[in-house]
Amino acid sequence: MNKVNFSWNLNSKKLDKMKSSIADELLSDPDILKIVQDLKMSQEEIDRYLGWLVSFHDTLQVCKNCKGINKCQNEFKGVVPYIERKEGELVQNYKPCELFYKNSKYVIKDFSGIFDDASLFNIRTTGNLGKLVVKMFSYLNNNEQKGFTLIGKSGSGKTYAMAALTNEFAKNGVRVAFVDTKKLVKDSKQMLFNKEKSAYEDLLNSLYEVPVLVLDNLGDETKSEWSRDELLGTIFTTRNKNNLLTFVTSKYELSELLTLYSSFKTGSGYNANKLMADTFMDNLIESCPLFGKI
Repeated sequence: MNKVNFSWNLNSKKLDKMKSSIADELLSDPDILKIVQDLKMSQEEIDRYLGWLVSFHDTLQVCKNCKGINKCQNEFKGVVPYIERKEGELVQNYKPCELFYKNSKYVIKDFSGIFDDASLFNIRTTGNLGKLVVKMFSYLNNNEQKGFTLIGKSGSGKTYAMAALTNEFAKNGVRVAFVDTKKLVKDSKQMLFNKEKSAYEDLLNSLYEVPVLVLDNLGDETKSEWSRDELLGTIFTTRNKNNLLTFVTSKYELSELLTLYSSFKTGSGYNANKLMADTFMDNLIESCPLFGKI
């Protein structure tokens, strides 16, 4: 068998030319150029770590078209690569992306993945919504001690607005819970029915203690003395005592909520039920003394 001769010099030249072309293309990307400049990478380092730069570039392109953490298209979901210099040497590591970090601050997140990117900066700043956004920013600046109730018809954008607010809290490292009230009542009843007392108590304690809580679509849940007084009512009173921020959304006016929480049949009689409904509404108003409509 004849010896096979490889033209190493020719392949090396082609390889160098290809690497140079890739490097030129990468450096035309402002994000990659900034990394190279910030790290003061030499040409030799650019050539040596070209693979890292390509990987970082590809990840950035995916992230720019992010559809939410649950639809992450990167090889390692929820994390992004970064390059740093340690003791003069370049090192590649991974860190949680903004959405991953934000979601990790959610104790409960009962809103659709399409709201993962909801932001106060994306809400139009005209009319009542504009006033609402200004008010929401005051909460992020720690200028408010009490939450508010946001009233609006179905499809008015109240859930999006509150998701935008809780997302901003989460980005700032604050633990939050965004709770669908209807789902909360249903899940809690199921836990008690299944005698999952420990899970039920853990759920309640998390809602009692989380710094920021949103109860979305209050009034849509199945109503009873238990759900009003023992579940929701206790959440309001406990959070009031602990001076924690609580927000509520509803499609019902306050007068309509009072009617809803006093009109269902109970074994305690109309007057007693009306009194408990009044107490429930008082606790709601104490938690969320401000009201807005959209």
